[in-house]
Amino acid sequence: MLVKGNTLPKIYWLLFIPIMLLISYQNLFGTIKHYRMDELEYYGTILFYLITSFAESIIYIVFIWLVVSIVKRLAVKWGISWMNR
Repeated sequence: MLVKGNTLPKIYWLLFIPIMLLISYQNLFGTIKHYRMDELEYYGTILFYLITSFAESIIYIVFIWLVVSIVKRLAVKWGISWMNR
């Protein structure tokens, strides 16, 4: 899918920010409430949650991109056009 000249549109990068924030909030404050911040291990746990949230957000964005591109291809194939209305 990512060949020369075929890049991820900017709208998906704009979607990435709120998705990343929501997933990070859910992962951090849904599971780390009971930790105290007095040991270095807990900071590593927070960093791990942030990295996995980043990866999960990228997976969601790629999945959304695939679904939208498949729907667009099917719409062109079937002659459905909602852009010219």
